[in-house]
Amino acid sequence: MFVKIVRIHFVNGEVLPIGECVEEDEECKLVERYRKALPDGVLHVEELDNSELIIPVANILYISVELDDEV
Repeated sequence: MFVKIVRIHFVNGEVLPIGECVEEDEECKLVERYRKALPDGVLHVEELDNSELIIPVANILYISVELDDEV
């Protein structure tokens, strides 16, 4: 299992890094949900510490992903 660092880039220039545990070749669940989200919807983001963020999709410019170390 690996931790992928997902960076949510907002339209106001802020960047929010989120860690997500995935298998090496697995697509990030957050990216999949973002792709399926409606433009006027919200994205529910659960962090590794089980806290949850609710982000309006309209506030997200794009999402970038990088593979971090093996867990």
